[in-house]
Amino acid sequence: MNLGVVALLALILIAPLAVAGAPATVVFRGHVGAVGRGYAIVWVEEVLEGPLTEGGVIEVLKGGNSCPGAPHLDAVEVGDFVEVRGLLETTCCRQVVVLECGEHYLKKLRNVPEAGIRVLQGCGSEIMVGSNVTLLFFVSRDSNVTVTLDRGGERDFLFQGSLKAGLYSLSEPDHGPEGERRVCILAESAGESVISCCEYVIVSREEKGQQEYRNLTVKVVTEAGYPVRNASVYVDGVLYGHTDRRGILETNISEGVHEVRVESEYYRTAITESGPGLVVLRVGVKAPEVTLSFSPERINGSGVVRLVVRRLGGADISIRVRLTPLGDLSVNATEVIGVPPFNATLEVRGEGKLVASYGKITAILISEVPRTATEAEVTETPTPRTQTTSARSTTPPASASSPSPSPTSAAPRNTVGGGAELEWIWIALPVVVLLSALLAVKRWRVRTGTSPPSNGGNAQG
Repeated sequence: MNLGVVALLALILIAPLAVAGAPATVVFRGHVGAVGRGYAIVWVEEVLEGPLTEGGVIEVLKGGNSCPGAPHLDAVEVGDFVEVRGLLETTCCRQVVVLECGEHYLKKLRNVPEAGIRVLQGCGSEIMVGSNVTLLFFVSRDSNVTVTLDRGGERDFLFQGSLKAGLYSLSEPDHGPEGERRVCILAESAGESVISCCEYVIVSREEKGQQEYRNLTVKVVTEAGYPVRNASVYVDGVLYGHTDRRGILETNISEGVHEVRVESEYYRTAITESGPGLVVLRVGVKAPEVTLSFSPERINGSGVVRLVVRRLGGADISIRVRLTPLGDLSVNATEVIGVPPFNATLEVRGEGKLVASYGKITAILISEVPRTATEAEVTETPTPRTQTTSARSTTPPASASSPSPSPTSAAPRNTVGGGAELEWIWIALPVVVLLSALLAVKRWRVRTGTSPPSNGGNAQG
């Protein structure tokens, strides 16, 4: 027999379906079989109000904010005995209880060592010979567990060993003979023993009804053809059991077309329509569910950062995270490959952003290069080119009697386009040339004995 943990039951609920329609308020008590983010799986043991049947397993979800107030959801653990009040919502093939309004709750009542066992169809039910029989049982804390089956005075040990607190299942066909069955669980922990039993009856096809039942063999394999064990097999929305190490589940169904659905923790859901006979379902690997983040999320220029990849669920296989630099940023890798969870060390240089992506999941690193004070001043207060032109046109030439301009009032120099100094050079140059010519003429006359002309007249003879 196969032992399936509660994770295989949490996806599709096993509680008998209520009449479809508007959500109804239900109040019930039971033990917690599993706890996740925003949900809890509860074994229904006592129904206080509403259309819910005892002995099943149901998922309790924390709803949205459609009603005033927040739903009360205690921090419960596996094995806790709780009371739940919520809205029972029914779809085609499963039920959930949603905590939508302020008066709805999931609260812990007590925590005592308990255990329980049920048959999927319900204690006291009639099951046709050859049909698959699924047993559900739980222990409220880590215990040494023994599960037995009595049939007509013969006892079989279905399971013996240590189990952690939680919800479990056992499943295999019962080929007869017809008669009463009694299954019991004995849980021993810390010197205390708890026992729980459930009875059902195996009947012939004639006693069960007019419909003809035939064998159905479901084989679940990967896309490469390898068997998938412990996959949950549902026929028309009812859990019929789990595949064995060969990836096979054998059971009986009535004539006609039925919906066969297969679900597994690490593989995608597969659905087909089939009648009695052999049906083979190929399932692809369910991509790992992860979160991405950088540590730190912001750096100043070059630095070393860590890409943190955390695993939320899905297959335990390697993934490829792509790295895309934006702006003037560079990184020492284009992708990172590993089996989540893992960390990757990256060297980042430059200014910009680094985007890590896996499917639709992304994380962004921001890198900014710090600027110096001089760069900031030049960037914030640039000197306009028109300032030189304005100074040149408004500053008069300095005269001999004029005081020297102070350094703070001096016009800025322009060595490219000319300025006040260039204008003075052009004015002084002709004067210097004229004076030099007159001095040369005077010296020539002194040497030759020629007197210079007087009164501005011309020299005679």
